[in-house]
Amino acid sequence: MTEPVTIVVMGAPVGKGRPRFTRGGHAYTPDKTRSYEQSVAWAAKAEMGSRQPIDGPVQMYFRAVFEIPKSWPEKKQMDALLGVIRPTVKPDADNLIKAVADSLNGIVYRDDSQITEIRGSKRYGHQAFVTVTVKPIIGAVTDEANNQPERISA
Repeated sequence: MTEPVTIVVMGAPVGKGRPRFTRGGHAYTPDKTRSYEQSVAWAAKAEMGSRQPIDGPVQMYFRAVFEIPKSWPEKKQMDALLGVIRPTVKPDADNLIKAVADSLNGIVYRDDSQITEIRGSKRYGHQAFVTVTVKPIIGAVTDEANNQPERISA
């Protein structure tokens, strides 16, 4: 399959929670994480239909949108919509990506180890949701992937 797959999950983004332990020492995934991962998996299954998981390396484009607090003044809300103010609240971006990446295992790709490039962001919006696009990497190596450090001008 060479077509990108885009999944949208409405509702507040949820990050991968730390494993919890029973008194007997057995680890388990917190209920909130497990429930969110199931929601993402169902959305992915619906989007994939009868298509098989992607083989080979993939790119992941990830965006988590947090609802703007209603208590904020109108000017601050507008700045949030324009991206002037970004959400620096929990959950952390890496935990958000991990929850989604784990949820897509065996559905969109065979294993999240196939993800070789990730681009993600946290933003504010009128409604909370997460959107993720997974795209197979096919063809020649580009300049971006030539293992050279990027030069950043001041």
